[in-house]
Amino acid sequence: MARQAANLIWIKGRIAPLQTDDLQIDEVDAYTQMSVDSFIQDVDIWNNKVRIDNPLMCDGDGPVHMLRKWYSQFYMDVAEIPAALTVHKEHETKIKPRRGQEQH
Repeated sequence: MARQAANLIWIKGRIAPLQTDDLQIDEVDAYTQMSVDSFIQDVDIWNNKVRIDNPLMCDGDGPVHMLRKWYSQFYMDVAEIPAALTVHKEHETKIKPRRGQEQH
């Protein structure tokens, strides 16, 4: 019984058997890649976001107007933006290839 219990792990609210090291590594690689893909999608959104002064709101949006009011303290008129803040900046992130996809 003790040996059997040692080969179990708690996953998503249930007990599941431990997997082989290779399968665990594949799952970690897949999860990591999904996180990287999600981050890259977020960067695309951040690079293209714009403020809409009077957005169309739906009943299910909740008190978004309160959040927008709080955010307004961080906005400034375009004429008041210092030149140093308008310089285009780029950052390159190097992502290691997934296991088994290394280029030779």
